[in-house]
Amino acid sequence: MAASGLTVTRLLAGCVLIGAALIQASCARVTYGTGTGAAAQTLKDMTSVFGLGQGCPIIYQPRPDLVQPPTNELPPPGTGAPPPDCYGPEQPPVL
Repeated sequence: MAASGLTVTRLLAGCVLIGAALIQASCARVTYGTGTGAAAQTLKDMTSVFGLGQGCPIIYQPRPDLVQPPTNELPPPGTGAPPPDCYGPEQPPVL
């Protein structure tokens, strides 16, 4: 019985919330660039909150290909640049 009463209470609270939003929205005629009236925009927003409205479609696209080196050959170890100086040019080692 308690679960049924809780469901009715939530449904009633949701109806009161939507009704209050529609009454408040009907007082203003500003569209804010949406091209729809305030009441219609509020109803659209409220239905999207509850998952009933049509949202923006998600456009899925494949990822671009990876950038790969021209060859898979690596230089032999120990060739190339000298090892880095761990202390930097301005900090000599403390002995």
